[in-house]
Amino acid sequence: MQRKLNRYRGCLVGMAAGDALGRPVEKKTYEEIRESYGLDGLRGYDMMNGKAEVTAYTQLAAFTCNTLLLALTQGRSQGLTRYLTLGLTEWATSQRYHRYPQKPKTWISHMDSLRGRFCYDHRLPDTIARGAFGSVGRPANQFSSPAPLTAAVASGLYYDPMRMPQGDIGKLSAQSVALTQGDNLAVLSGAVLGYLIAFIVQEPGKSLAQQVTAAAAAMSAQFSAFPEAAKLEKLVAIVVQKASAPNMPPQKVMEKLDCREAHTVLLGGIFSALIAQGDFDTALITAVNHSGCSAGTAAIAGAILGAYLGENALPEFYLDGLEAAAPLRQLAKDLVHSGSGHKLQIFDDDWDKKYIQGEPVEETGWAEA
Repeated sequence: MQRKLNRYRGCLVGMAAGDALGRPVEKKTYEEIRESYGLDGLRGYDMMNGKAEVTAYTQLAAFTCNTLLLALTQGRSQGLTRYLTLGLTEWATSQRYHRYPQKPKTWISHMDSLRGRFCYDHRLPDTIARGAFGSVGRPANQFSSPAPLTAAVASGLYYDPMRMPQGDIGKLSAQSVALTQGDNLAVLSGAVLGYLIAFIVQEPGKSLAQQVTAAAAAMSAQFSAFPEAAKLEKLVAIVVQKASAPNMPPQKVMEKLDCREAHTVLLGGIFSALIAQGDFDTALITAVNHSGCSAGTAAIAGAILGAYLGENALPEFYLDGLEAAAPLRQLAKDLVHSGSGHKLQIFDDDWDKKYIQGEPVEETGWAEA
């Protein structure tokens, strides 16, 4: 139980750490990063008012976790798309107004640490506000932004073999991206990431390279009707090979990947996690020091390696000042407690307050579940 909780918390907190590290250099060129932070690039948090703040990448994952747990509390094992759109809508509301939304369904809406206006794709809240949602196979646009990719992290953590068939990981993860991004490579990247997170936390005995390969294969088999599925599986295989037998500096590989769209951000996050060989700091430094979406790439790398290593293995300096850590740890604990082997405490006062009333519960310290 504690080991599983350690992995879940490692995933969400690791994602937030990567996101916060990359926030100040998101979409800057490598040369611009070096001009601002020195020849070695960015090596630690560039804090604002003593806090390492997260962006929409972490926020969207948190809102998705919250609404999936809300669906579970209401006994809705089917029709999860409605809850995905609810999470997106309440997130978009938190971005547009300084006041809190009236009667929110998500307790996350009340958390100032997850309401910062750091969304680097302005089309995303506009798409949500218009209700112009798409679905897998029926795109509403051709956007390929990585902005909602981290929602697939939540889908992977939500998976439990006693709750849903394995194939539902791919469906749910792909749909979480397809709601706002119509590009097929972006949608399929969501499926790969969802499978990868689920495999890591459910079957931790395998190597990370094996988990990555298995996730890409599961996506390709499930979505074989899409020509892009085989292409993405091949790209993942190339990244795994480059990480296992590097023939050029990691920073040059990251430049070649050009991490600006959803699938290249996924590839960059996977490469950074693999090349680090279990060193969380090395993974995040690799993931932010390149030309492209540094926060998104590092968020993916942090989620992957955080899930693989567990929260206890994360360097303390990544936890100090990480403003969103506390609510993310609550979400991780609730996801673990909602899984097989636990009786869902719907009538527990804390659970009732969070997932029925939509109100936060204050937890002091870093108490274990």
